[in-house]
Amino acid sequence: MRTIPTLKTDLPDYYGTQCLPGLVRIKAEEEAIIWLWANPSIFPWEKPLVWLFSPVTGKTRWPGDLWGIDSCGDLIILENKRGNRKDPFEDFVLYEEECHDEAKAKGLREKWERLYKSEMSRTTCLEVLKRKPGIVPRSSHAAPLNRWEHLAPLIDGQIRGDNYPRNVRSWLDEREKRGNPPPHYVGLVVSIGNNSPELSALGLKSLAKLQRRPGREQIHLFIVRCIKTPGLGANAEISLSQ
Repeated sequence: MRTIPTLKTDLPDYYGTQCLPGLVRIKAEEEAIIWLWANPSIFPWEKPLVWLFSPVTGKTRWPGDLWGIDSCGDLIILENKRGNRKDPFEDFVLYEEECHDEAKAKGLREKWERLYKSEMSRTTCLEVLKRKPGIVPRSSHAAPLNRWEHLAPLIDGQIRGDNYPRNVRSWLDEREKRGNPPPHYVGLVVSIGNNSPELSALGLKSLAKLQRRPGREQIHLFIVRCIKTPGLGANAEISLSQ
């Protein structure tokens, strides 16, 4: 049986009022994106991948909450929702109906190089510089990122090492060589209740539309859970499953 990779970290003080072990009801869906930046290996993907950036503008050109690329040059576009918002595929349906140059290697490279340079001008991913964009999400005045400040060293370790920019550039080259294949669209739902999250009727309708184009093999749905562990100390274990 394949072991599910888990991110283990300190539970933020913000959630310290949760007395008993069990599911942590997070405040903002963006927190799950912070977890993925801290440890990309918890994302259940067959090939090595890196995250490129977290878009902050609109849904017509840059939909989703997180864009990444794997070692074969496949593009991953991920939309994250809390368990009470059950249609993570809605924006992808409209996006897929048109051809978008930004999803090609050239457009991705231009955007990433600009955002990466800006990110590297900071001393740490926690630093917020006015009107200074970056690759790590900082919406809501970076509240979700600062809530999980214990993960900042992991994120910085990911993006400031030599392997990260080398892999991004190499895998974007591979994407271009392959003729820019269609993106993989990923819905990520954060579990916040005892019941397993399910897509709404509209979510199922959006999923069905996407499965017709670009096809079932390009569409993925994952559930992410953050569990407060028993024992001394306030610790969290975060994992993804289908």
